[in-house]
Amino acid sequence: MADVVDVCTGRYQATARRFRFFTNAEPLTFLPEEEEVTSSYARFAVPDRAGILAGITNGLSQQGVSVLSIHQGAADAQGHACIEITTHPLRGGHFLKAIKHIDDSGLTLHPTVTLRRL
Repeated sequence: MADVVDVCTGRYQATARRFRFFTNAEPLTFLPEEEEVTSSYARFAVPDRAGILAGITNGLSQQGVSVLSIHQGAADAQGHACIEITTHPLRGGHFLKAIKHIDDSGLTLHPTVTLRRL
């Protein structure tokens, strides 16, 4: 919590200079999200009708996305349902490409909510 206070009050630079690992550290390199290997979560808002779940799982499988778990809740009064999926670890690019394909195919009511790095 003290680090957060230091950042918020503008004292972070003074605090960081006291610790050698802040000043002598090698620059960090980060993988692009498309190359990270991690599990992912997606929440699809869909019309509750036959073939929607099959279309989603087909879109995922075309990109090599392996489903770990899946849940579909009951439809609301408008006939809309929520499908939630978690995946086995995979490259982010495959997951994001599959989600884009599914959203572009007209299976979903609006853009899919995703979380990466589970």
